[in-house]
Amino acid sequence: MRYEILGPLRVVDGAESSFVGARKMAKLLAVLLIRSDQVVASQQLTAEIWGEHPPRRAAAALHVYISQLRKLLHCLGRSESPIITRAPGYLLRKGADEIDFHDFLQLAADGRAEAREGRYEKASGYFDEALRLWRGPLLDDLRGGTVIDSFVTRLTESRLECLERLADAQLSLGRHREIVGSLYALTTEYPFYEAFYRQLMLALCRSERRADALRVYQVARKMLHLELGLEPCRALRELQQAILAGGGETRPISRLSRWMDVESLTGLASHMSGPDQVFQELRRGQAGSPEGRVQFTLDRQGDIQPHDIQQAERPQGVSEARGHHRVDVGHAGITVLQHSHRVVEVGEKQRVDDESGAVGAIHRALAQR
Repeated sequence: MRYEILGPLRVVDGAESSFVGARKMAKLLAVLLIRSDQVVASQQLTAEIWGEHPPRRAAAALHVYISQLRKLLHCLGRSESPIITRAPGYLLRKGADEIDFHDFLQLAADGRAEAREGRYEKASGYFDEALRLWRGPLLDDLRGGTVIDSFVTRLTESRLECLERLADAQLSLGRHREIVGSLYALTTEYPFYEAFYRQLMLALCRSERRADALRVYQVARKMLHLELGLEPCRALRELQQAILAGGGETRPISRLSRWMDVESLTGLASHMSGPDQVFQELRRGQAGSPEGRVQFTLDRQGDIQPHDIQQAERPQGVSEARGHHRVDVGHAGITVLQHSHRVVEVGEKQRVDDESGAVGAIHRALAQR
């Protein structure tokens, strides 16, 4: 049996689908599914169904709804009801059944893992499969209770992240022309979600439509200013400036935040043949947890444009004694400085002022470690 709540709530048993028509029963089943394999107190179920003013005989009515749900699920071929009574309330036992939002969260997690390793084709497949599970607005007619409302907020944010990561994966695969239409639709559906404007500008720019990309920026700026009194975020402003400066092939901004063991560092240079490969190897060179973050854009010509350098606390359980060395976080190694002049400082304050030399400096620094 499969429970589906990423859209109108329904229960699927093979080729047969059943919808719960009564709103209060549907809310009850939704809460039990959201908290599957957990006991939900009768008091909480009562508050979810009736709010702050339950009827005098709410406990008896709740018992009736539980009985009706048990009958419904039994009619769908279950030998025993998955809803069991357990003090101080009820529990829906998942067992071998499936719940669609569990699948969604797992597919999204698989996509994130593939994207971190630079396997964007697989990541794109996972994200796309996860998003296809959504059949419509999430429990739209059942809102109004604490459990369901918080769940809807959480899943909606997860879906937005999935949409954003799918677009990033597609951009990394060079499918910029293919996603322009969907990104336009996303900026209309989510007018204050600035990441979609940034991705649309990148897709248009790489499709030789710089004028359209700049128009998208103006639409975003007008929307944010009129509705919220805000200017576009830093990433949007910098992308606009890059396009005005002729950056028709602007790469998406990516974050480098990696701990690498000695073997990875010393063996990395032999795998690199050019700026793009340097960039990819740096992104994939993960072994542990991040200590610091350095963010820059590396385009096909090897230009390095720093955007941000942040320090973060050392990850718990990671120490220098374990043989890990930090890459490019502000002290030893490579530090990106002076945004306007693209100056790179390597090791003991060795300066490289030209763009191609900056990429070479990354090669040499990694090879020497």
